[in-house]
Amino acid sequence: MSSQQHIFTRVGGTRFVATMACGLASFILLRLGDLNGDQFVELGEWTLGAFIAGNATQNAASYFGNRKSNQPEPYEASDDSKRQY
Repeated sequence: MSSQQHIFTRVGGTRFVATMACGLASFILLRLGDLNGDQFVELGEWTLGAFIAGNATQNAASYFGNRKSNQPEPYEASDDSKRQY
């Protein structure tokens, strides 16, 4: 891996940057008069909901992905344990 971090990683990740960009775009549309207050609030709720859902999905995938890799292999008797003394 490179010693330099990607610009999005340094500021909080691509999902965070996309959420902030959507917030800024909706604020600009509100100030220009293309959105009314109710539309601005609803757009903010959807944007925040998408951010939270993406974060929860990523965390769940990471949890279950790691969980599978940490499972022990099924027990198989070695040749030594099959010997009869």
